[in-house]
Amino acid sequence: MFQKPLLIIGIDPGTTVGYACLDIEGNPIKISSQKELNYSQLIKKLITIGKPLIIGTDKKRIPDFVEKIAIKTGSRIIAPEEDLLVKEKKILVKKHTTKDAHQIDALASSIFAYQAIKTILKKVEKFCEEHEKQKIRNNILELVIKQEMSIKSATYFIEHQDTSTEIVKKVVEKKILSKKDFLVLYDKVKQHEKTIKLLKQQSTHLQEKLREKNKIKPIISMDNKLKKNLTFKNSLIESLNDKVDIIENKLKNQAKELETLHRILTSLNNHLLAKKIENLGSQEFFSKSRILKIDKGDILFVNNPNIISDNVMEIIKRKIEYIIYNQEPSIKIINKYDIKFLNAKDLHIKEVGHFALITKFSFEQLPQNKILFEKVVQEYKKTRPS
Repeated sequence: MFQKPLLIIGIDPGTTVGYACLDIEGNPIKISSQKELNYSQLIKKLITIGKPLIIGTDKKRIPDFVEKIAIKTGSRIIAPEEDLLVKEKKILVKKHTTKDAHQIDALASSIFAYQAIKTILKKVEKFCEEHEKQKIRNNILELVIKQEMSIKSATYFIEHQDTSTEIVKKVVEKKILSKKDFLVLYDKVKQHEKTIKLLKQQSTHLQEKLREKNKIKPIISMDNKLKKNLTFKNSLIESLNDKVDIIENKLKNQAKELETLHRILTSLNNHLLAKKIENLGSQEFFSKSRILKIDKGDILFVNNPNIISDNVMEIIKRKIEYIIYNQEPSIKIINKYDIKFLNAKDLHIKEVGHFALITKFSFEQLPQNKILFEKVVQEYKKTRPS
């Protein structure tokens, strides 16, 4: 799959805005300048070129324009300890062609930023080559540079994504879950726990660094650069804490899913599996069908079968023999379709997530034809002249 290049961007704000984009090898991709270019317009231009990684400036005091773009794009800002001198900028850009002073300042800012992270870039590149991780190199770089994670932690975080989807699909389609599948899901939960631990360690590390800076110089007397750095560190900590919360919630949901699958697994010998949908309308049926893979021979557990679509019923009548309901369908619907409608109250049912487990005994003992016949007779008596 094509990935947009990661960008190291230099920006020179003003009435005329200069901007320059380098790739992670330090090669210029775009050098330009434009009058009355606001930050929203510039962001649109940048994201069509690639994915912003670093925003560089030639000023010690980070301009608000640059800071806004960094926040909106989730980029890290790199600024010099002191404003770059004109002669320093000319040395930085001497090998490249520029059209005006704004482009010179922007390009110098991007090259300065590139040189600041060049060592990290080389370390990541070397690691990816040695461990055959080139496919996720850009993802690793983003975490290492933006979130200041170690290379190994970033790699672990990226590679341990959710792999339980296929197992869930297997249970839905084939109604089986092996012991091996169960162990894989259990291992997945443990992997997420490790990821949370790594993120918490990273968050603690950043908080400690922040406390050390606070000891060195009170906030009141800090210069603007130190304030900006502390703001950036705070945003990193918040970002990591948000990631921890997201993964913890994901872990809780996955644990619930694991428990659900375990209950299904241990119950299948004595139960039939029904797939639950709210009604027989088009929107509900087709959205749930994508999840549950409704197919021939399935049993449906429908809360309200009176909400109905003829198109859906054309599909169902070719696949489904039994529909279990909570709300009783009209006699018109029962008579119209060659499907056995069964009252949930007449069965022993346990609902588990998107499924319902029906005891085989209660299903086998149910006099289905008798139930249907009695409903038809009752309706006939109501309509018969006295």
